[in-house]
Amino acid sequence: MYVFSGVFSDGDPAVMEALLKLRPGRGRAIDRPFRGFAVAFVASDQWHEPEQVDGHPLIEWSNNWPEATLVYSFSQDYGDLRDQAGFVIRDGAVLHHEELREESLDDSPLGRLVAFLGVELAEHAFEPVGHGYFDSCR
Repeated sequence: MYVFSGVFSDGDPAVMEALLKLRPGRGRAIDRPFRGFAVAFVASDQWHEPEQVDGHPLIEWSNNWPEATLVYSFSQDYGDLRDQAGFVIRDGAVLHHEELREESLDDSPLGRLVAFLGVELAEHAFEPVGHGYFDSCR
């Protein structure tokens, strides 16, 4: 099983650095499929239960960076099956929430989340949640 818990954002690198001070993880700049950054949190340091959004510390924290859209994503891969959840926030407001459910060919919770960053998923592929994407990061 592979678990991903992290944030994608169109914010500048200062937002990423501040986020990494808040929670342990790895970060890297992204040029495609959008311009911004990605942070993968340490797997053993799950930030919250995937179903919980109300009161999540990231929501209030986002008030510090009102121009940045933050997409929190959680996924669990079981070989051919993937459960996904997450939410989108900007300036302290939850813009969208996806409850934990299994991804299917015609339903991609992750696709709806990253759409807020201008990303249109092709065949449900989003490289930053894949195995090894953060291997070369600090």
